[in-house]
Amino acid sequence: ALAIETDIAQQVASALSLRLGSSAELTSGGTRKPQAQDLLFKAIDEERHGNDTAESLRRAIGFLDQAIAIDPNYAKALAFKAYFVLASISVWGEETMHHSSAEGVASARRAITLAPDFALGHFALAFNHETRLQFGAALKEYETAASLPGNSFDTLNEYSELLLNFARF
Repeated sequence: ALAIETDIAQQVASALSLRLGSSAELTSGGTRKPQAQDLLFKAIDEERHGNDTAESLRRAIGFLDQAIAIDPNYAKALAFKAYFVLASISVWGEETMHHSSAEGVASARRAITLAPDFALGHFALAFNHETRLQFGAALKEYETAASLPGNSFDTLNEYSELLLNFARF
């Protein structure tokens, strides 16, 4: 009886692993380091609840830098850093933020290399292209981001606004 139960348990486990896929697929762009993940959550919280100031975004980017130092392959942290850097520069400029758009683009490209199916990396790169009036490249990246699971309201909103602007001309 024990041999039959063991065999059934192994078959169920095997079927589940085939159905769910590998843990890498389930956590695309993620990390196995809890400290890095905690810092990502702190960064997101600071950006969302930090009174929309340059200082709060610098703190959020600082949390992301710490997360990336713990896990240099943490694509989600790289993608959020890319977006936070590029968005803050578009509002306050490079001098105020103490970051460059090249740094944001490099973070976005690294995130895409590590996790090509994580929408935020593509969104950050699209946002950068749009602010530089590189609309063809922006449309391509927005389209990619919008087609991926986990895309956000921001992705769809920016993409649709760009499409509407093209329709006006």
